[in-house]
Amino acid sequence: MTTIGERFADAIAVHDASALADLFADDVDFRALTPRRLWEATKPTEVVDVVLGNWFEETDRIGSVTRAEAEPVSDTSHVSYRFDIDNEDGPQVAEQ
Repeated sequence: MTTIGERFADAIAVHDASALADLFADDVDFRALTPRRLWEATKPTEVVDVVLGNWFEETDRIGSVTRAEAEPVSDTSHVSYRFDIDNEDGPQVAEQ
């Protein structure tokens, strides 16, 4: 059985907007921090726009998901993952 963290990372890795949106409740309270930026969303489609529209681009080829975890925090989940990525800038690692 795959965890929500694994399903989240897998949907990102293959740029599957529909699978990603399906992971969230209609009234999602999504908050994420990246360097110099706070991201918030209240609808599954907004989460998809943040993740696939801003964090990752179509040219980011995610070669492998090297870590994906989800931990309960009160009534919510903390999800983290690490990807090996190749794009026009060369090989990179992304972790969130």
